[in-house]
Amino acid sequence: MKPDRLLFFFGFGSSPASRGPRRTGNWALVFLAILVAGLAVASWWYDKQLEPAEIDDAKAVLIKIKPGATSGEIADTLADKRLIRNRTAFLFAAKSAGLDKSLQAGEYFLSRSMNAKQIIEVVAKGVTADIQITIPEGFTVEQIGSLLEEKKVARKDRFLALARDYAPFDTAESRPGVKYRAEGFLFPDTYRINRGASEEEILKTLSDEFSRKVGAEINAQAKAAGMPKKGLWWPVCSLTGLNWECRCNPVRRFNTFSAMPRKS
Repeated sequence: MKPDRLLFFFGFGSSPASRGPRRTGNWALVFLAILVAGLAVASWWYDKQLEPAEIDDAKAVLIKIKPGATSGEIADTLADKRLIRNRTAFLFAAKSAGLDKSLQAGEYFLSRSMNAKQIIEVVAKGVTADIQITIPEGFTVEQIGSLLEEKKVARKDRFLALARDYAPFDTAESRPGVKYRAEGFLFPDTYRINRGASEEEILKTLSDEFSRKVGAEINAQAKAAGMPKKGLWWPVCSLTGLNWECRCNPVRRFNTFSAMPRKS
């Protein structure tokens, strides 16, 4: 009798016939254990890469994400500013959350004490850095342009060039003697303006506020007074008795118009 069969006969060793499958099963268990351990290590590493780059550094860091930037380019910007630990982990987290295509352009105040998921949420929601600006009553378009440039949120020359032909409410081709068609339609108020906003966006913000606070009421009163429908500029600038320069604050013009006698 062969030695291996003799050992098996006395209860030692294993059957030659069963040795192959058992060894295969043992290797499968070893492979599975290694796989589980590898996944555990990878999960630990991934979670570690999403932690704040520097938990004790809460200083605000201003970053600018350009319009059209890809998620990869955004990750590069964040990595260059040392706001994230790992570019790949950041991109995977954004994709897992379904937000990799929702990251928005703009200027943001972030800090190294924020974790990657918090940064993704801020940029995906477009919570941009902004600055508070107060436009006083009576400011002309040129004065507003100077103020915006002084606060470093817009270029005055670009703002004035756009204001020259910007007329969201004006249906007439031109107004005699008016240099800037936006004159009189930029509401004086306190605004929080995104530091990355374009001059076009700022003009729209100011004129939209005028429309919201003044325009509807003026049009209603103009209709009640039997005025022709020629655009919002008509009751605002013409029938208040003001000159075409429209230098007065729109609220004052509105109050003047409100005090006018109605058409019987």
